[in-house]
Amino acid sequence: MIHGLEINLCVFFNDIEQAKKYSAETGKPILTIYGCWGCMGDPDEIWRNIIDAKVYNLIRDNYIVSYLYVDDKKPLVSKDSYKLDYKNKPIKTIGHRNWNRQIVKYGYGSQPYYTITNSEDEDLVKPVGYLPPYKRKLFFDFIEQGIEAN
Repeated sequence: MIHGLEINLCVFFNDIEQAKKYSAETGKPILTIYGCWGCMGDPDEIWRNIIDAKVYNLIRDNYIVSYLYVDDKKPLVSKDSYKLDYKNKPIKTIGHRNWNRQIVKYGYGSQPYYTITNSEDEDLVKPVGYLPPYKRKLFFDFIEQGIEAN
């Protein structure tokens, strides 16, 4: 059973815990994209900006993708809604939880931010930040390194 959505044959999650569970089932690493609708927009825009068909196929065949939007205003209805962020403020929305995760785990708060982890949430390669379209080769290398490290 697929726990996420399939977008153009790429398994996609907007919840890191679901992505980790599916990663454990499949053995595939997780490509996480921390972003915001205001700066990134539709996930399809992200693909068009940084990857070509070759990289897309590598991602589709070898990764689980997790989009963690830091500006998602949906309220948390789980135990996470009672946790405190790194500033000791209550975490009330999905976006706040995602942003806090990025800050606490990586010490970096700008988006987009790309990470590759395993099902245990261990980094497989060094994360990367914004890459403009003319730096597609760097993103390709990042994706290949994650496959090799897994």
